[in-house]
Parts: sequence; structure tokens; C-alpha cells
Amino acid sequence: MRRWFLLAHRWLTLSAGVFILLLSLSGAALSFEDEVDRALNPGLWSVTPGAAAVSLDTLVAHAQAAAPGKVVTGVMPSPEPDVASLLTTRDGLQIFLNPHTGAVLGTRTAAARAREPLSVVGRLHRSLLLGRPGNVIVGLTTIVSLVLLLSGAVLWWRDKIWRVRLSASWKLAVFDLHHLLGVAAVVVLVAQTGTGVAMGYRIVGRVISRLDRGASSSSPREAQVSATGAPAIALDEAARVARMALPGTVLMHLLVPPDPKQPLTAAVRFSEDRVSAPRSRVVIDRYRGIPLQVVSTRSSGLGTRINVLKGQLHVGSVWGTPTLVIWFLAALAMAGQVVTGLLMWWNGRPARKAAGARGEPAPA
Repeated sequence: MRRWFLLAHRWLTLSAGVFILLLSLSGAALSFEDEVDRALNPGLWSVTPGAAAVSLDTLVAHAQAAAPGKVVTGVMPSPEPDVASLLTTRDGLQIFLNPHTGAVLGTRTAAARAREPLSVVGRLHRSLLLGRPGNVIVGLTTIVSLVLLLSGAVLWWRDKIWRVRLSASWKLAVFDLHHLLGVAAVVVLVAQTGTGVAMGYRIVGRVISRLDRGASSSSPREAQVSATGAPAIALDEAARVARMALPGTVLMHLLVPPDPKQPLTAAVRFSEDRVSAPRSRVVIDRYRGIPLQVVSTRSSGLGTRINVLKGQLHVGSVWGTPTLVIWFLAALAMAGQVVTGLLMWWNGRPARKAAGARGEPAPA
């Protein structure tokens, strides 16, 4: 049985090793995506902290003055005093502003953003830069990675290698390193790949969402705004309404649809909602300033909670920076396993060839 496990483990690695290597390295590079983007573009992101922040409406006015003819549809307030606010337009233009003065720091088009190194790495991680066919390959590769991790744990159990014998030959050191990397990171890697499978196949998320059925909710039903002729509320007022509807949250993104009949949507985050895309939101009548719908991760059903945790586990944002670092190292360990696994296969070629010449079964 062990021999068949080993053969399956080896051939799966040979078949998908290059793809696993690309996904592991790109995943590691994306661990600190926001921080890297800010480091690469300090002129757009960095500001000197000031005494107070200007209003969101002031930011919108300055942004639209800097981009005549553009309509601002998204407002992302500054997450830190030394970080710029980001406004987006309908066609994907990004406008960076100093949150303390309202000064425009610069702009970045959707096309320019797509050429940024991290954007390319992101597409590589999701689709291998191949579009829909690449999505399929990534999904299958993630499944193979999960199978390799589980089968590798079974194979490791007999020898239980915990160290690298550097005094021995380099081939034996590679053998030890392959096993050590696997056992050291297996729990995190199973979490990464398992959630990757769930995220890659939407049916999994839909099945999990069914666990919400029967969950009680006091959220009012969403309704579409009907314009009354009254002026729209200030965006800062909308942010205040969102905070009152969900106390203890921080505004992450305010969606301002260009259609005046559509409501505003405030995406907010509780302190425990560390995943990049906030799931709590408040839909607000832009004329009356009242909540039309309130969705909170704290009162959501089991399915929604699992889906949120799924995203946190995949990117490693469960406990912030400490888990991001651990997930980053685990992704590098996965890449190291691919490299050492391929070296082990290459080093074993002479023995397998000699066994074949003698008519004996090739050594596993």
C-alpha cells in the first residue's frame, strides 16, 4: 500500500509540480499585497499625518476637479493617518488624496494598475495569466496540492523525520529537508489549499451558504431609493448612519452608484473581520439618511461565518500580521517541497534505471 501511495505522490508532483510552484510563489508574494503596493508607490500612498481629516464630500469634490468628466463611485477612507484615501471612478480610475488636506497626490488608470507587478502576480495566482482555461488549471492544481499534502503526511508517518542531516550527503539532506518542510507546514498548507479549493469552486460556497437557512435575522429588507427632490445627504452623514447601525465598525468603502435612484452602500468591518473584503454592510437611503438593509457578520448564519473564515484562512489574516507571516513562510515551504521533491526524483533515476536493467521492480 505504501508503495502505491509513494508512486501516486511522485507522479502527481511530476504532473503538477510546475503549477504548484507558481501558485506557491505567487501566493507568498501576495501575502502583503497592500504593504508592497504602498512601498512601490510611495508618491501615491504616503502622506504626513495632520491634525484632522477633511470631509468625504471634500475629497470627492477635489477628485472630480482633478478628473473632469469622471464620476466618483467609490470612496475608501484612509486606513491609517499616514496613508492616502483612495477614490475610484466608474471607469476604474484611481485617485489618491491626502485625507488631511484633500490635495490630490496622483492618479492611476485601470490599464496602468493592470500592468503593476502585483496585479500581474495576482492574475498569475488566479488564472496563470491564461484566463478561463487558467482558472480550470488552478482549480485542479489546488486539488492535487491537497492530495499531495495528505498523502505526504501518510508517507512521513513511518520515518517521522524531524531534522536535516547536513553532515551526510547532499542527496540525503534534500530527502530530509523535503520531509521536514512538509511536516512543519502541513497544517497551514492544508488550510491554504483546502480553502483554495472551496474558493475556486463556487458550488462549495453555495452549499456552505445553505447553512444560513433558518437563521434568525432582524435586518430590514433591502428597498430601492425613490428620489424625493430633496438634496442627497452628505457622505460623512452616510458614514455616521452606518456606524450607528453597526456600532464598533470602521468604514472601509462607500459605494456611490451613479444612478441617483440607487442607495448608498457602506462596507464596514468589525475588529475581528480581518479578511480583505469586508462582509458587513449598511444600505442607506441617500435622501432620507436611513438604513434600508443592515448585514452584520456578528449576527449572520453559520454558512456566512464559515465563508468569511474561509477567506481569512486562505490569505492568513486570521490574527493579522503574525498569521500573515506564518502563511507566507508556509507558501515558501510548499515551493521548497516541490523543488526538493523533483530533486529526489532526479536523484533516484540511476537506481530505477539499474533495477530496470536487472528486470527488478524499480525502487519506490
